[in-house]
Amino acid sequence: MFVSVECDTTVNGELSPRLFAMGDRSIAIDDVLDRWFGEECDYFKVQGADGHLYILRHDPAARSWEIWMYRRAGADLSVTEQRLNYRSV
Repeated sequence: MFVSVECDTTVNGELSPRLFAMGDRSIAIDDVLDRWFGEECDYFKVQGADGHLYILRHDPAARSWEIWMYRRAGADLSVTEQRLNYRSV
């Protein structure tokens, strides 16, 4: 399953995700809670409009996005946290 991400650009020229889609389901991003930048990939901890928590991984060289982590709203972290591996083209 492909993940596509729509972004805005901050005043500093950095990407800020605002919506992502898995297949035909789109999820608006209510808030970017945290972000960190690695040597090869960037990570964004976001709160979806669906109430769930996601960490999105962006690989600029490959021009790909994936859901790195998902946590269902109100759920026990040990039960629902999982690494998903959806990539976009």
